[in-house]
Amino acid sequence: MATPRNASVQKAFQILEAFAPAGCQLTATEVASRTAMTVATAHRFLLTLEHLGVVSRAGANRFQLGTLLAELGGRVEHDKLMARIAQSHVDDLAMGLGGAVAAAVLSGRKAIQMAMSHHPAAAAGDPPDPRLPVHCTAAGKVLLAGLRPAMLEAILDDLELTAYTPRTVTAVDTLRAELETVRARGWALEDAEFAADTRGIAVPILDGHDRVVAALAMTALRHEMDDGDMERYREELARHAARIHREFYMENKVLPTKARPRGNFPHAKRIGDLILVSGTSARQPDDTFPGVAPGANGVPVFDFRVQARAALANLFDIVASFGAAREDIVEIQAFLVGMKHYDAFNEVYGEFYDQSGPTRTTVGVSELPHPHQLLMLKAMAYKPVATP
Repeated sequence: MATPRNASVQKAFQILEAFAPAGCQLTATEVASRTAMTVATAHRFLLTLEHLGVVSRAGANRFQLGTLLAELGGRVEHDKLMARIAQSHVDDLAMGLGGAVAAAVLSGRKAIQMAMSHHPAAAAGDPPDPRLPVHCTAAGKVLLAGLRPAMLEAILDDLELTAYTPRTVTAVDTLRAELETVRARGWALEDAEFAADTRGIAVPILDGHDRVVAALAMTALRHEMDDGDMERYREELARHAARIHREFYMENKVLPTKARPRGNFPHAKRIGDLILVSGTSARQPDDTFPGVAPGANGVPVFDFRVQARAALANLFDIVASFGAAREDIVEIQAFLVGMKHYDAFNEVYGEFYDQSGPTRTTVGVSELPHPHQLLMLKAMAYKPVATP
């Protein structure tokens, strides 16, 4: 017999669909009309959804979609990007170490393996379940140990400690003590706790603020995973976890649509939530500068304002390549060939920013790398990386 659907869940999604137009704000009466519910039922569901953060008040009697759905969407995008980056490392580890290797994230009370790989010589079988219990797997223990204390206790309060084998920990105090050990030493073990014939080891993958966002784990048959090999496995997993961290939270960019840097450095580097932009000018991909025209006797005529606008446009394009806007720039350093251009720079700068804009430092210099270059801009932007 088919499992019956939950009517309350269906009604909750009907209410969310009623808010489909972007920015839509509705009263309980309007929600009731769009969902064929009574006003009392719609109002009761709206209050529950408001408590959960799914909807929020837009006025005394009006509701709108809340931030929780956007946060969950950001989590999905975060995990998809993490999975793409982790997959090559998981494949390399499976090839080099044997066994099964996976990168996992915490979702509810399960560890979800978002990137998985087996050694090519492993026996074929049914695809593994990507969902793992958290209390008896190395990946799950790493993810639990990385939680803030209040969040960990909230999960432990109603976590079902199912006994998968005689070695599975089923007492919450014992699990809590083991998690303290995992947190202190920075890695976790499982030994015939989830499957009687396997062992596993896992290390954390950290975000830009040194918080645990994922686990990198290896499992193998017990007879293939000797105690003497554990340190080698841990070191290899930790090395790849650090590389995943760098690739996900640190990123260099050299944009093909911009003039190539005049040296071995990127246009910009992202480190966690910060975007650091190298010195940027108005130079175009063909190495010409806007605002420069031929003059009498071969002496070029310069239009500083044209060049300043082009330099700012290049700067904005570079931060945009990281998904940031000019409003996300928090600091600009400007280097002008001579302070005679200071007033003109202020005039152009004022077309884009007022006093609520970035902090700014402007200095005069005697020369810049190209004789047609009148200014250089260096900047820092703040754009938080989507986090779970």
